[in-house]
Amino acid sequence: MVAPSLIGSLLVKRQPKGDLLWGVIVETEAYG
Repeated sequence: MVAPSLIGSLLVKRQPKGDLLWGVIVETEAYG
């Protein structure tokens, strides 16, 4: 299962104007 290993991962997206949006994964859900 991958979901638990995503906790604490940093996601970053660069906007067209060059600004950065970022966030940290603090919760995941997994369905089986």
